[in-house]
Amino acid sequence: MRRIAHDTAINTGKVQDRRTLRFESLDEILAEVERLAIAKEVRPLGNWSSGQVVQHLAMTLDNSIDGFPSFVPLPIRLFMRL
Repeated sequence: MRRIAHDTAINTGKVQDRRTLRFESLDEILAEVERLAIAKEVRPLGNWSSGQVVQHLAMTLDNSIDGFPSFVPLPIRLFMRL
């Protein structure tokens, strides 16, 4: 994932106008994504572009369903099985 270079980083802890989202179903998430897809302008409030945010959310959702990748080296995983 590439990060866009900014002259000054945004302190995301002090960002104003942040929305609180709560979804009860995947259909509600899909409706929000579709609403954002047709929006004429999406203004990210942090240091990531809108595309980076969507990529992060997609990877998180995919990994939640398929399982997160293991970052433990193979020799250590084999040793741990013993």
